[in-house]
Amino acid sequence: MQLEELVAVLEGANVAVVADDEYSAATFLCNFINTDIIKRMILVVYSEIKCKKIKKVLKSKHELWNSKSLERVPVVKVGKTDEVGFGDTIAYIEGSGDLKDICTEVGAILKKLNAHESKAAVFVGFELASYLYDPVKITYAIEELFAYVPNMTKYFILSQIKSECHPLISNIFDVVIRIKRSQDFDVMSYSRTYDVYVEHSIVGNLPPIPLYRIDGDSLVDIL
Repeated sequence: MQLEELVAVLEGANVAVVADDEYSAATFLCNFINTDIIKRMILVVYSEIKCKKIKKVLKSKHELWNSKSLERVPVVKVGKTDEVGFGDTIAYIEGSGDLKDICTEVGAILKKLNAHESKAAVFVGFELASYLYDPVKITYAIEELFAYVPNMTKYFILSQIKSECHPLISNIFDVVIRIKRSQDFDVMSYSRTYDVYVEHSIVGNLPPIPLYRIDGDSLVDIL
């Protein structure tokens, strides 16, 4: 399934992309937003740590991303400062408050930006919330966010989620895409390989199936 086809199938869904590590999550992200979705994407970045890491990733993987498009991507920053270093910062939210309040603000911003119901939100860095808040607070916060933009396509790119929060994922999201180290993964080799597959789905025409293989910086269609 080509990425453009997957994006079309997931239209209007709440999607979690759960990766084993930051490398595979970043590689998927860079390949994913190199598709047509970049034309209507709003990037929501959580925390200073993740913001700086994403900036480094984009710089190192510049060949996967058209830099001119990157400059135009709207960014909503949640953190301690409004500094981003990529894209076009359109909103800043203080990130030290209650998670539900943060998600309420994010939801209100997305609702305004999605007036014509044509946008898609991509969330990065929110796995850190699993280390800062308990699962109940995370559930209430995400429910609040989803209530503001129920029909908007939302992708959460997550890596290394705290184990207590794993059971929540399939209950909260319509589709869960997993990225796991493949049996061919060799920590001593130059090539890192991962399997990308649909683990959970309530979308009728997207059953649990294998999708791609990550080989180094490439996302390879296997179907």
